[in-house]
Amino acid sequence: MKQQKFLALFAMAPLLAFALSANPENFAYGYQQSGLNEETKETFFFRGQLTQATENNPYGGDSVGDYFVQVNVNEVKVIANLDSSQSDGKVVEAWLVDYGGKPAINLGTYEDNELSISIPINEWIYEVIVISEVSENSNSFENPVGGAALEKAPKHKSDKSF
Repeated sequence: MKQQKFLALFAMAPLLAFALSANPENFAYGYQQSGLNEETKETFFFRGQLTQATENNPYGGDSVGDYFVQVNVNEVKVIANLDSSQSDGKVVEAWLVDYGGKPAINLGTYEDNELSISIPINEWIYEVIVISEVSENSNSFENPVGGAALEKAPKHKSDKSF
């Protein structure tokens, strides 16, 4: 009887070794574009300081907050915080801008100096994140209060989602 138990445990050792060698991290971080688990796609991200608008750019001055942008295939996630609140009668909006002529994407309105959004995109083409203070019925980023330059070909690349 003891010999049978030993043989059963010995026979299960390869199964246990196989189960432990599988990397569950690949499944947890895998990108799901179509609802089926697909091979993990390339992910890249940017993080840094949002700075005040200068005379020539919507960024470049003193720090006014921070941001994190994660691009994963056809989706972009943006988290941004501001150090100060908007003026009375104004709202603060964030935009992804491509100076090459493609339309800017409105990321939405800051609430309590914070913005967190995930949106679909066709491809990553954006050069700048612009923070603008506008009247509530405006749909423009022409009054920038801050922003940051982004990279079209980022240095920070990962094969995992965050």
